[in-house]
Amino acid sequence: MKTLIKMIGGSAFLAGVYLYTRKETPQEFIDNTKQKFTQKKQDAENFKSALDNFKSSLSDFTEKAATINEVVSDIQRAVEEAMFQIQPRLDEIQKHSDDITKMD
Repeated sequence: MKTLIKMIGGSAFLAGVYLYTRKETPQEFIDNTKQKFTQKKQDAENFKSALDNFKSSLSDFTEKAATINEVVSDIQRAVEEAMFQIQPRLDEIQKHSDDITKMD
């Protein structure tokens, strides 16, 4: 019991010192604490909302990634096919270019 009273007295003393150094009344301290708690609670709700939006966007992106990979694969295949068709013509142009260069 004696220790409990010492702890309560020490806590009251520290609270008094804290309020004195911050130049606050106990009511101002309570009001500021409530305001900070409300702000932190709102910040946590905003963070949770942003996190949920991020998770939703990431899920949508993951679903679209398969389609993106298919499109890129199709484009790459089309480019390779075009290069295959163009290559003989490029070789012919290079041959004529070499011939012209040799003549100079």
